[in-house]
Formats: sequence, C-alpha cells, structure tokens
Amino acid sequence: MFARSSYSPFLDNGICVLLFFYVCFFPFSIAAGNFCFDAALILAGIRIFFSRQNLHWDRKIILFICLYGFMMLLSALRSVPLQLGLRQAFNAIYYLLPPFALAHLFILPRQRFYYLYLMLLSVLISASYAYVQSLQGYVRAFGFIAPLELAGSISQLLPITVLLVCEQSTYKSNFLVRALSMLTFFVFAVALILTGTRGAWLAVGFTLSLYFAYLLVTARKSFFIVALFLLLTVFALAGLSFIPAAQKRMESLANPNDYSIVTRFAMWSSATKMWVDHPLVGVGLGNYPEFYRTRYYDPEPWERFRKNHDGLTHKHPHNIFLHLLAETGIVGLLSFALLLGHAFRHFIALWRTGSPNSQIFAKIALSLLIIYLTFGLTENLVFGMFPAMQSLWFLLGMLWNPANHTFKGA
Repeated sequence: MFARSSYSPFLDNGICVLLFFYVCFFPFSIAAGNFCFDAALILAGIRIFFSRQNLHWDRKIILFICLYGFMMLLSALRSVPLQLGLRQAFNAIYYLLPPFALAHLFILPRQRFYYLYLMLLSVLISASYAYVQSLQGYVRAFGFIAPLELAGSISQLLPITVLLVCEQSTYKSNFLVRALSMLTFFVFAVALILTGTRGAWLAVGFTLSLYFAYLLVTARKSFFIVALFLLLTVFALAGLSFIPAAQKRMESLANPNDYSIVTRFAMWSSATKMWVDHPLVGVGLGNYPEFYRTRYYDPEPWERFRKNHDGLTHKHPHNIFLHLLAETGIVGLLSFALLLGHAFRHFIALWRTGSPNSQIFAKIALSLLIIYLTFGLTENLVFGMFPAMQSLWFLLGMLWNPANHTFKGA
C-alpha cells in the first residue's frame, strides 16, 4: 500500500505512514495530529533535498499558493506589532501549502480511497462520542476537540458519504460500502447538529441541495436515492427535536434578534468600513481586533445585549471575504480568489475529461470547495480553525492528480 519509489523507499514509506497516523489522530488530538504531520513534513524536506526523482509537481497551483502567501506577507508589513502579522501570515501559509504538497506529492492515486475510508472512520468515532456528550447535557457537543473543529471535519466528510452512495455507476463498490456510507451519513448529520455550528449546517445543506438538484436533472432513477437521503435528514431532525439545546439552536436561525446573528451583522459592517478606508492592502494582518475596538466599534447592537457584552473580544468578523478585505485589502482577496478559482477550474476540467474515478474525486473536491466558501461566510476559515484548514488542503492535494486506474471497492 505504501510503496512509492525505488530510489528512496524508506523516506517515501515513512512519509506515507506518518500521514496515515495523522489521518488517524487528527479528530481526537490536535497535538498528536500535528506531531505526525510535522514529522512527515520534516521527512519530506529531507527527501526533496536529496532527490526529486519520481516527484511530480503541479507548478500552476504551487505558483498560486506562493502568490497568495506573498500577499499575506505584504500585508503583514503593515501590522502593529510586526510579529503579530508575521505569525498570521505564517499560519495562513503553513496550514495550506504543506498539507497540500505532502498529499499531492506522496499519496498515490490507488491509496486515496484508503485514506478517505480511514478519515471517515476516525471522524465517525469522534462524531459518535458527540452523542454521549449530548446525553450528558452539553449544550454543544465537541467530540474530542472543539465544536467548531468537529463541525469542520464533519462538514468536509459528510458529502463524501453521499457521493459514495450516489455515484455507484462509476464507483464500483459493493452493497456493504454503500450501506455503511448511508449509516455514516446519518451519524454525521445528527452529530453536526449537536455541535450547534449553524454555519456548517447551512454550508452542508446548500452543497447537498446543489448536488441533489444535479442528480435529479442528469441521472436517471435518482429520485429514490435523493428521497432516501432527505428522509434520513428528516429523521435526524425529528429525533433532535427532543433535545432542548439542539432545538433552541435550530430555532435561533429564524430569529433575527438572536445575539450571535445581530453581532455578526455588526462585525460585517465594521469590517466593510475598514476596507473602504483601507482599500488596497487593508489594515494589516492581525490588526482587525484593535481597529475594531478603537475605531470601528458600533455600540448600538451591543446595548441590546448588556449581559453578554463580549463583542469587544471578537478577533475576526466571522466572514473570510470581509476578513481578507479588512486586513489584506483587495490585493489579498484577489490572490485568494485566483487560488480558489484555479482549483475550481482544475477540478471541473477533471470532472469533464477524466476517468470515472477521476470524476468522483473531482466531485468530492468541488463539494469541499463549496462547503469551505459557504461555511466561511459565517466563520473564520482563513486565519483560524487551523485543523479544518489543514485537513481541507490535505484532501484537495490528495485528490488533485487524475486517477488512471479503476478501484474495485471493498
């Protein structure tokens, strides 16, 4: 499974084994996952230093990533203090380029399903523990890490379970794989709601709605499958209606006076004003909290929530686009758009012209990108939620190369 090249098999196999353990540990311990990932990165550095044989880079995507990183560094020069901006720039690059490059260079196409299955299993265990926490009275289940991080992992993987069921015409798996995928979907759906992360709910709902609409338009006999998934979702929501914390969280979506909704609108307004006043390169990486507190704070929304007057502690505007505009200006957002635009273009081309397995990999990647952008409308997925960022770009790097073989399934 782990053989990679005859030139340096020890390093190549070691990197794959460490990435294997990273996938095992990241839903349970951020520290353990980072340890395995960092060790794999060190081995990869040694491997590339001594030999680049059998390593095939996609230079365009690396160029776009480097351009994005350069714009982050440029914005960091405006930060006060400077080390704050440099740390933000480092995090923005570190949780993007290394995971993408490691998966892109060292995970073979035939290994991808093994990593996907293992990632699904690891997050499934963590999601199952969320049920126990809900029964213990936790308002927001967090698995083994944190509510946002668990929601980030589930939101990335939940559409994969749908694709493993619905793409059986190209994905030659057996009935057991599809049945387990359906069960995993149900567990993920309930656990995602138990995390109380409404942005993830909306992102997953929107992405699956697009996919189901595509199925109904293009695929014959897809109505039954779509109806089955919708029925499972209804059962999940019906069961959660008996859990007060989950019910209250769901009801807040329709409440325009909800505290977090009102404060988000206030922060979005402040971030927009920051960008209007600093349109080219923004206020500098990491400077949003200080500018928000001292120059762009709107007290009116907070006066309605005196008992919860914690708005001044917010370190980001809960929107990746407004965050980039406020701190890095139009040049930062443009570099981000070019990077993701190239990724969309690449996977759409792979979907249209690739082999059957390449097409399912492309659909998985496109679902990841859509969820990332829609989830990012309400959360900090650029300069925060680093484990979710890391796993996202790891998955995209793993799915980047076309698959020239047929995987027969379990």
